[in-house]
Amino acid sequence: MTVRVGLLREIVEIVGFYQGAAFVITELLTVVFVVLKLTHHIKWSWWWVVSPIGIVGLSIVITAAVLKVARV
Repeated sequence: MTVRVGLLREIVEIVGFYQGAAFVITELLTVVFVVLKLTHHIKWSWWWVVSPIGIVGLSIVITAAVLKVARV
Protein backbone atom coordinates (compact mmCIF):
# COMPACT_ATOMS: atom_id res chain seq x y z
CA MET A 1 0.00 0.00 0.00
CA THR A 2 2.86 2.42 0.72
CA VAL A 3 4.15 1.99 -2.83
CA ARG A 4 0.79 3.12 -4.23
CA VAL A 5 0.65 6.18 -1.93
CA GLY A 6 4.22 7.12 -2.90
CA LEU A 7 3.38 6.78 -6.58
CA LEU A 8 0.30 8.97 -6.17
CA ARG A 9 2.37 11.63 -4.41
CA GLU A 10 4.86 11.63 -7.29
CA ILE A 11 2.04 11.94 -9.82
CA VAL A 12 0.51 14.86 -7.89
CA GLU A 13 3.89 16.64 -7.77
CA ILE A 14 4.44 16.13 -11.52
CA VAL A 15 0.92 17.27 -12.37
CA GLY A 16 1.35 20.30 -10.11
CA PHE A 17 4.53 21.29 -11.95
CA TYR A 18 2.91 21.00 -15.37
CA GLN A 19 -0.22 22.84 -14.25
CA GLY A 20 1.97 25.69 -13.01
CA ALA A 21 3.68 25.84 -16.40
CA ALA A 22 0.29 25.63 -18.11
CA PHE A 23 -0.92 28.67 -16.15
CA VAL A 24 2.05 30.72 -17.32
CA ILE A 25 1.57 29.69 -20.95
CA THR A 26 -2.16 30.31 -20.69
CA GLU A 27 -1.66 33.80 -19.30
CA LEU A 28 0.80 34.67 -22.05
CA LEU A 29 -1.41 33.28 -24.81
CA THR A 30 -4.47 35.04 -23.49
CA VAL A 31 -2.68 38.39 -23.28
CA VAL A 32 -1.26 37.96 -26.79
CA PHE A 33 -4.66 36.97 -28.22
CA VAL A 34 -6.42 39.89 -26.50
CA VAL A 35 -3.85 42.37 -27.80
CA LEU A 36 -4.13 40.94 -31.31
CA LYS A 37 -7.93 41.09 -31.12
CA LEU A 38 -7.98 44.67 -29.84
CA THR A 39 -5.52 45.81 -32.52
CA HIS A 40 -7.64 44.10 -35.20
CA HIS A 41 -4.85 41.75 -36.31
CA ILE A 42 -7.13 38.75 -35.80
CA LYS A 43 -10.86 38.55 -36.39
CA TRP A 44 -11.59 35.69 -34.04
CA SER A 45 -14.59 35.46 -31.77
CA TRP A 46 -13.94 36.45 -28.16
CA TRP A 47 -14.67 32.81 -27.28
CA TRP A 48 -11.53 31.76 -29.16
CA VAL A 49 -9.49 34.62 -27.72
CA VAL A 50 -10.15 33.49 -24.14
CA SER A 51 -10.28 29.75 -24.92
CA PRO A 52 -6.83 28.99 -23.42
CA ILE A 53 -8.28 29.79 -19.99
CA GLY A 54 -11.10 27.28 -20.47
CA ILE A 55 -8.77 24.61 -21.82
CA VAL A 56 -6.52 24.78 -18.78
CA GLY A 57 -9.53 24.86 -16.46
CA LEU A 58 -10.92 21.76 -18.12
CA SER A 59 -7.58 19.97 -17.86
CA ILE A 60 -7.46 20.71 -14.12
CA VAL A 61 -10.94 19.28 -13.64
CA ILE A 62 -10.05 16.14 -15.61
CA THR A 63 -6.79 15.70 -13.70
CA ALA A 64 -8.56 16.07 -10.36
CA ALA A 65 -11.18 13.51 -11.40
CA VAL A 66 -8.52 11.01 -12.54
CA LEU A 67 -6.58 11.43 -9.29
CA LYS A 68 -9.73 10.99 -7.24
CA VAL A 69 -10.59 7.78 -9.10
CA ALA A 70 -7.00 6.52 -8.72
CA ARG A 71 -7.14 6.96 -4.94
CA VAL A 72 -10.24 4.78 -4.57
